[in-house]
Amino acid sequence: MQTILRPRLSLDNGKETNKESTTLEPLHFSYNNSSNNNIKSETTTQRRTATTMAPSITREIVFFFLAGVGSTVAWTAVLSNLVYYTSIFGTISFPVLNVAVYFPLLPTSLAQAFWDTHYDAMFGSLGAFSFRGSIAFFFMCITTLLIPLARHSLPLLTTMTFIIGTASAILYGTLNQLASLVFPDSGALPAAYTSGLQASAGLVLITSLGTGFGGTQQHGGGVRAEWEFYGVISVLVGVSWFAFVRLISTSHSVRRSMDMRDSSLTQQDIASLSAPFLDDNSNNEAKESLGERMLSSSSSSSSALCFALFLVRFRLFFFADSDAP
Repeated sequence: MQTILRPRLSLDNGKETNKESTTLEPLHFSYNNSSNNNIKSETTTQRRTATTMAPSITREIVFFFLAGVGSTVAWTAVLSNLVYYTSIFGTISFPVLNVAVYFPLLPTSLAQAFWDTHYDAMFGSLGAFSFRGSIAFFFMCITTLLIPLARHSLPLLTTMTFIIGTASAILYGTLNQLASLVFPDSGALPAAYTSGLQASAGLVLITSLGTGFGGTQQHGGGVRAEWEFYGVISVLVGVSWFAFVRLISTSHSVRRSMDMRDSSLTQQDIASLSAPFLDDNSNNEAKESLGERMLSSSSSSSSALCFALFLVRFRLFFFADSDAP
């Protein structure tokens, strides 16, 4: 309802004339608010939609972060104890364990570049991603828990470290690709996953200080401290595994992106992928994919290695007084 004022016409002997008086008369009329109401309802709907989508994105960011922690926490724990293993096996353990961690990255990246798309087309992207991630997390969790059994055997320790390095390489390729497929226009998920890769070093340091495991064989905290240390690390891997399973099974965004990926794999693509090493187009696609993975993995691995070396130097400083004769 709106009110305006209009001039009142003067009356001459009871008759209305064309002369206007100076007295103003209020005029009342109503108008339709339907257009304004529609605009308000659309704005409210958009706000509700944004509010509904925000928790889903936040949950996926958390899941990718936790999965990133589990991808590197195990081998970071092994490399952070190089002082301890050097006191037992000698200086040869330093290059051997580093090679066991980083060597699987190259052949694993090659295998994923050439064959991942082929098996995604055969079994479905969602199932293939879930299988690769779960198998890698399973072997990493079990192997990390059993590392204390190799405290007197360098070949056994090297084999276990190689398994952990291979599982970490599989997880890196799988989750990095998954993060790029979900919300491809946003870099939030790749950033969350990379942050988790780096954050694992801090968790290893906290676990080491909490369990007292580190230093030389004489002052490393003993067998019990070693079991506690790797037990906590394996629990962290298990938590990351659980986050990965929840991400794959409950995220509608992940399922939608996997469905879109499956729909893009036509019958012609499947036929060309049946012999990936013999098809020129497949080889070119594999080379491009391999180049991107190696470029991103080299920077991430270099950063993680710097964190691991920092932990080693920190332990040398922290346990220097206790190890002195």
